Amino acid sequence: MTSSESVTYGKIHKNVGSLTLTGPEGKHCLDLDLIKEFSSRLDDAEKDKNIIIGLITSHEGSWFSGGLHYPSSETEQKKVVREFEKLIEKLVKLPFPTVARVKGCAYGAGLTLALAHDYLVLSNDTPVSLRQDELAQDHELPHYAAALLTDKFPPSVAWDLAALSPYVKPPHYAPMSDYVKRYVGWSEDQVVDELLRPSASRIRKDNGNGNINSGNYSKLRERLLAHVSGVLKSSATSESSTKQSKTSESDAAGSNTPPT
Repeated sequence: MTSSESVTYGKIHKNVGSLTLTGPEGKHCLDLDLIKEFSSRLDDAEKDKNIIIGLITSHEGSWFSGGLHYPSSETEQKKVVREFEKLIEKLVKLPFPTVARVKGCAYGAGLTLALAHDYLVLSNDTPVSLRQDELAQDHELPHYAAALLTDKFPPSVAWDLAALSPYVKPPHYAPMSDYVKRYVGWSEDQVVDELLRPSASRIRKDNGNGNINSGNYSKLRERLLAHVSGVLKSSATSESSTKQSKTSESDAAGSNTPPT
């Protein structure tokens, strides 16, 4: 299966961006196409000069995301995992607050994607189910996904989510009730007025120039998410070093080619 779903970017209210995973019948499984499209829509949001409050990611249908779509080839699997890592890195570096509004299921990488937002808002009038099921599906939990769990939750909760793979459901949302219960059932208006606007107002006041895009907010996020930020930076550095090494080897091989 290849993804037939897409991601759209638009505006809600006045200065609030909206990403929507479209396709009401699909699970929004994250293959290379969907990951790249999501990344492109994030670029649209970041370039939009009217975004001064924040970004809300939501979805059509009963799935936020069913997780990564793993190709049969091990090489392609690694590529999907790496491209998704780049997407998470881009989310973590956005200069404005982000909210994931989940009205259905978010499993595996789908839960990682939701948790990479600053706030997670769950519906209380549609069936909601969250699960970190990489291990249960016989896949390795990516290092950045594990780091995100340890940044967001106490060690015992992070362990239970990753190792036991429980279905996190209402009414108790165990074992992550402390994280999600505060915002359960919040409307879009509440999210904008009680989460995004106050955050934007504080950031503009602190900056002293009315500009939310100064980079201070993203720096704060990276410091609060210290584990995942460190993992992402290390991975990016390693990839850059590998590319430079391959380029050097290629140049050396070319210089040693005898003339014809």
